Amino acid sequence: MSLETTVFTFKISVPYEEWAAVYDSEENIQMMKETGMTCL
Repeated sequence: MSLETTVFTFKISVPYEEWAAVYDSEENIQMMKETGMTCL
């Protein structure tokens, strides 16, 4: 089994609350599960 790790940085260009609402949305959570992504 291979494991890929990707590290990146980014700037949030909208208010944090707006970004967090999208990040915490059910659609995003489901997409991350389906793709096997884990955010630290």
